[in-house]
Amino acid sequence: MLIATWYGDNSWVTATWTMSVELFATFFIYLIAQTAIKYRGRFWIYTAACFFVFIPQMTYYFEKENDLWKLNNKALNMPVFFFGVAFADLETWKDYRPLDSVRELHWGWKIPLNTLIIIIIFSYGSYWDTGMCLGVNDGNCEFWRYPSFNWNVPVPLCHYLAANMLIFLALTSQWTQFVLGSPPFKFMGRISFSFYLVHELFTDGIMIDTYYYFIGQGYDAQDALWIIFGIYTPTLILIGWILTIIVDEPSKNWTNSLDVQVRTKRPPPRDTDETEEEYYTCWSFTKRSWIIVCFLAWLILLVIVTETYQATRTPSERYESEIPKELLAGQ
Repeated sequence: MLIATWYGDNSWVTATWTMSVELFATFFIYLIAQTAIKYRGRFWIYTAACFFVFIPQMTYYFEKENDLWKLNNKALNMPVFFFGVAFADLETWKDYRPLDSVRELHWGWKIPLNTLIIIIIFSYGSYWDTGMCLGVNDGNCEFWRYPSFNWNVPVPLCHYLAANMLIFLALTSQWTQFVLGSPPFKFMGRISFSFYLVHELFTDGIMIDTYYYFIGQGYDAQDALWIIFGIYTPTLILIGWILTIIVDEPSKNWTNSLDVQVRTKRPPPRDTDETEEEYYTCWSFTKRSWIIVCFLAWLILLVIVTETYQATRTPSERYESEIPKELLAGQ
């Protein structure tokens, strides 16, 4: 679990598949960002990098399944990192920033332009591969027929366009910057990673069970969805906030401390009576890191307990656990 997650194993928590993307992206993106900036025509390098990652896997997958959305997630998401590098590059030009020409437009031009961008963001950003309205039994939504030009625009392309339009709007619109910089959005940004990691524990389990409970009680499907949204959204936000405080932020602080601890040149310690030699000893660092040490010990204990449990089960027990209870009851 601790190692395989970085290589795409999401058998413990589905959402951790992104960690493998981030591991690959970290090194590749930093390499591109630090080297391409030295070359003229570097935007061709960014474009070539997108093609290098995306097209070969797309071509391979078309030969297998002819279904674009089921393409390997790494290939689908990697180009987004390169788009970010290109935007950052545009914003760091010294004499002229291309997006300044949009920022300086008269409000008579900016209002219709931003309105169009917002329509693109909401239309393409929420378009799903099935084209269904709410569920698989609802049929195709006619609305999606028009943004996708009769279902001919690939879903990833729609999402790329919406995501980049949102970035574009955030960079050029002061109102968008004001909204994204407001306390509610800052708070959601702070807890977003923890929120993301735990959300599927609810959406793929307890929320589905609650939905069918309300359906069994005679509630309309739409009403049941609203009730579930009202119940579990605050719950998920609270859990994401708690995990941010006790796991995410201590982990980031610890990695920063570890980075400083192992450097050859280290800053003098602050807010302590210890000398520099005492402060940077292994024992002193361990005492400062007791929260992370406890967390890692808990993860190791979790692995030991679960692997021991799996090892003590007979083959028949393992097999039966994978069969739906309804099927076993029928037999």
